[in-house]
Amino acid sequence: MRINQVGIVGAGALGLLLGERLVKTLGPEGVQFIADESRCRRYEQTGFQVNGQALRIPCVSAPRGKYLDLILFAVKSYDLPSALELIRPFVGPETILMSLLNGISSEEIIGEALGAEKVLYTVGQGMDATRVGQTLNYTVPGFWRLGEADGTESERLQAVVALYDQAGIAFEVCPDIRYQLWSKLMLNTGVNQTLAVLGGSYRVIHENQNDSRRIMRQAMEEVRKLAALEGVTIPEAEIDVWFRIVDSLGPDQQPSMLQDVEAGRQTEVELFAGTIRRLGARHGVATPINDWFYEEILKKSPPHSEGFGSRGLTD
Repeated sequence: MRINQVGIVGAGALGLLLGERLVKTLGPEGVQFIADESRCRRYEQTGFQVNGQALRIPCVSAPRGKYLDLILFAVKSYDLPSALELIRPFVGPETILMSLLNGISSEEIIGEALGAEKVLYTVGQGMDATRVGQTLNYTVPGFWRLGEADGTESERLQAVVALYDQAGIAFEVCPDIRYQLWSKLMLNTGVNQTLAVLGGSYRVIHENQNDSRRIMRQAMEEVRKLAALEGVTIPEAEIDVWFRIVDSLGPDQQPSMLQDVEAGRQTEVELFAGTIRRLGARHGVATPINDWFYEEILKKSPPHSEGFGSRGLTD
């Protein structure tokens, strides 16, 4: 199995971050954004800038011929249902589907819609990419963890490994990918929401402004305790690992949730605090920090649909 044709749905920070590397490797004939016609026209007219360099990737609203080998979901959680319908014509029997979304639910939702056998798990960490308008800037590209749900090294996993190697995308193959998803959820629940509520760049965490490090740690502890009740044991030392990673990020960069708050957009609070609140209710565990995050972030952003965040967590 070899990956020659890649589709990316979503041209946010992560879509552009990977698109930049992939188009340099596969060329414009091997990478395409997938979007509706009006969005494609806008992408084609304006293009993008990544760290001051022009980036142009073709955009299509209908297949250009054969099915794609790999499709990356780089949308926000609330756009996932429409993204699933948009990419259906591009999905063939051998297409690999990978979600770059935060949280622990998107892979299940994609699998239910398009086939669980097509879904390969991935989670990114350590990047500080910030998109403003059509411009993306980053100082740390981060790296990706890849894995099958059952921990095996399949042919399709090896195909993605070969592509990432060729493109110079840093990665690690993880047989415990479910653990990695929970660990990343723990980070996002802590740092993204702390800064969304307190405001400011990563410098706020670096300098412990407004007691931010204590708040972030308490939020992450709530996730860690619930993960154990869901069968995933995360050692306390993992929190300190994430603090070291956050401390290495560009001090003037901001997480995407704060960018969404400042732009008046919907946020992914349902994926983070919403998920933890629902799991807390299921297990009878109090989640006071995430309750506070949830209420404060909803005050700052438009109303949210609970459909995505509640999938698989309310049974």
